[in-house]
Amino acid sequence: ELVIVGAHYDSTSSDPARAPGATDNACGVAIVMELARVMSGHSFDRTVQFAFWNAEEVGSYGSIDYATHAMDTGVPVVLYLNYDSACYDPENRFILDIMYDSGSADIAALMADHNTLYGTNFTLTRNRHACESDHTSFQALGFPALMTHSEEHGPAHTPEDTIDHVSSGYMAENARLGLSVLAKVAGPRDAGEGAAIPKAPTAG
Repeated sequence: ELVIVGAHYDSTSSDPARAPGATDNACGVAIVMELARVMSGHSFDRTVQFAFWNAEEVGSYGSIDYATHAMDTGVPVVLYLNYDSACYDPENRFILDIMYDSGSADIAALMADHNTLYGTNFTLTRNRHACESDHTSFQALGFPALMTHSEEHGPAHTPEDTIDHVSSGYMAENARLGLSVLAKVAGPRDAGEGAAIPKAPTAG
C-alpha cells in the first residue's frame, strides 16, 4: 500500500520568458523535499513515496500517467497528498483551504483534528477552491486524494511570482500539518517513547 505526497515542478506565466513560479509551485516542491528529509529517518508500515510531477500546468499529464499506471498494476494508493499554491499568505491570516472529495473526506477530517491537536491553528476552509491539480488525477481513479491551498492565488502565473511572495511561516506550518497526517496514515513503526514523527508537529 502506498502513501504518496507530491508537487508539480513546472511553471507558467503571462510572460512565457519569465515564469519564476515561486508560490506556484517551487514552494510545494520544497515542502515535499523537506518531508522526504524528515520522514526518511523513520520506518512505516506502508510505503511512502515522494513525487514531483511535470506538465501540471498543461493538463497534469505527469500525475495522470502515474495514477493510471498504479490503477493498471493494482497498486493500492491509500492517500495522495498534494502541495500546490501552498505558501502565499501576505497578511498572515493563516487561512488554509482543504480540497477533497467524498473519497478523501475522512482524511480531511483527520487533518482538521490534527490542526487542533498539534497547534498549527490554521483557520480551515473546505473546498473553497475548485482548482484542478495533481490530486484530481488520483481522485478520478477512486484513490483518496486531497490538497491544501492558500487563501488566495496571489502572483501565480505571472512574472511577479518570485520568492519575496513566499510566506515561510505559513509554508512551514502547512508542511507540519501534512507531516502529521502522512505519518498517521503510513503507520509509524518507531512510535515508541521519544519518537519524533508521532509527536510532531509542534508549533514554534
